[in-house]
Amino acid sequence: MTGETGTPLGRSLGLGKEAEVLGHACRPVGLTNMRTRLIDNIRAAVPLDEAKRTSLLTGLNNMPDGESLCHGDFHPKNLLGSVTGAKIIDWLDACQGDAAADVCRSYLLLRLYAPQLTAPYLHAHTRHGGITGDRVSRWLPFMAAARLAEGVTRETDRLLEMVAEH
Repeated sequence: MTGETGTPLGRSLGLGKEAEVLGHACRPVGLTNMRTRLIDNIRAAVPLDEAKRTSLLTGLNNMPDGESLCHGDFHPKNLLGSVTGAKIIDWLDACQGDAAADVCRSYLLLRLYAPQLTAPYLHAHTRHGGITGDRVSRWLPFMAAARLAEGVTRETDRLLEMVAEH
């Protein structure tokens, strides 16, 4: 099983050329900016010391805002339907931002819970979504720090390792 569009894995992740990969080509109006959400979550992330928090917030200011529609919490459990006709559900965290940041959030969740899917997922976005792995990886420390605010204790050590990449 590969991660290319047209294979069961690629289709099960909702990665189709015709869908412009998660709707990132859409330009939303009136949604919260992803950077604002990340700032709030990084400020609330208890496991971060003040020096690391300040460094992350400063670095986040240098990241692109973006104008794409972002799901904010895309992962395989947010797909409903068959492999050939999956629909993306749970848009409560939808926001406007850099598509690479949205891909990074999904990459982070896959890295934590389904690491075998990380390479096919990134490959599909690189091939069909125009998002490079480098662009995605630049977002990883910020996404990991923001995830710390969600308080999933079994993830804390691994998330802090990802934050340390900053």
